[in-house]
Amino acid sequence: MPTDIVIRKATEQNAKDVTIVLSLAFDEFKEKYTKEAYDATVITPDQAVERMNSGIVLIALVNNIPVATISGYISDAVLKIQGMAVIPDQRAKGLGLTLLQEI
Repeated sequence: MPTDIVIRKATEQNAKDVTIVLSLAFDEFKEKYTKEAYDATVITPDQAVERMNSGIVLIALVNNIPVATISGYISDAVLKIQGMAVIPDQRAKGLGLTLLQEI
């Protein structure tokens, strides 16, 4: 995993960054999704803010550049993951596991 990684709670100012990370991470798979499923996966900035308000959204930065995100919420004392993404050039470096451990 990159040593210069920072993982922190996303704020409203990061909503567009969350959307960009999701888009970059899932763009290569877009043709395999229905439009509805893709739109539910690659959410808008407003939807990212809704997730921040109803649960937790984390953002991972490398050299201050957003490269990964995860969102979830607690329901019936269980953490439910809503979404997670790592941009292609940062995959296979342990970011996904680290995000799961942090949330």
